Amino acid sequence: MQTRLFLSFIVIPALTLLSFSSVRAEEYSTHKLFSLKRSSNKNEVVYEVRLDKDGNFPDDAITAHWVLWEEGGKRDTLNFPEKEFAYGVKVESQNEKAIQAHLVSTPKCKIDVMRKKTKSGWIPIATFSIKGETIRIDQFFVVVSGSGIFSDVQEIQVTGTDVRNGKAKTLSFIPKQNGNHLDGANTGTSGSNE
Repeated sequence: MQTRLFLSFIVIPALTLLSFSSVRAEEYSTHKLFSLKRSSNKNEVVYEVRLDKDGNFPDDAITAHWVLWEEGGKRDTLNFPEKEFAYGVKVESQNEKAIQAHLVSTPKCKIDVMRKKTKSGWIPIATFSIKGETIRIDQFFVVVSGSGIFSDVQEIQVTGTDVRNGKAKTLSFIPKQNGNHLDGANTGTSGSNE
């Protein structure tokens, strides 16, 4: 009798939860949006987004994690200060078809994430605009001096593809220190790599 109670109250609900969680994980596909690298080392933060089978963005669609190239390419999570003050993503608005967000360290530098239908299914596209120029983002490269919490951002380069002509392009700007955050939307220069 006790064995049956154990099976009915513990094992069966646990198996049911496991089956639902595996189905839920299969409902979404994960796609790389872009990466962020720094001049201080080879490690990078990789930003990914989830889409459901219909190409819609679920809640908490954008995630970020480290790829520690200096430790053999090991994947690691962002710690709390990294997520809250440096490399995390803050979603400003979202619906099933689009997301507007920014990195927590650059609140005025908007990243727009949209979806596009292709022959093989839905793919996400992240774009960044500054001074009237828009690119599909491949990578943010942050030029820093110093290290750790005392590092100073000298320049941010956003590399990708020009949305108007499909050519490779880099947009650069010099962030303005504003308290604990960077504000580069109204300053800087833009240039291209052709």
